[in-house]
Amino acid sequence: MAVSGHPIIPGSTNTPIGRLRLHLIYMTFINPNADTAVDTRIASVLNVSLLPYTSEAAAARTLIPPGWRWSTRADGGIDCVRSCDRFSAGYGVQRDRATACPS
Repeated sequence: MAVSGHPIIPGSTNTPIGRLRLHLIYMTFINPNADTAVDTRIASVLNVSLLPYTSEAAAARTLIPPGWRWSTRADGGIDCVRSCDRFSAGYGVQRDRATACPS
């Protein structure tokens, strides 16, 4: 819904996906452990099957769009990288906790 004639920006905190994004960023830094409540929220917001996204790499990989892949940065952060041009869309997720790309 627009406020005073201003449209909602996709991915902003005023949208379900924006709130999910902020929650996932917060949870990554505060409590990076598997969480079935987070799995349920992912499934609900993204309208996908309920899978153990936070505990199984294979389930998490199902959320990556075609043409993208996981990559591990030199500092240990996990990025999602577009294959065609190597554009990186990560923010150092799980920095210092990651030892390799999800396989």
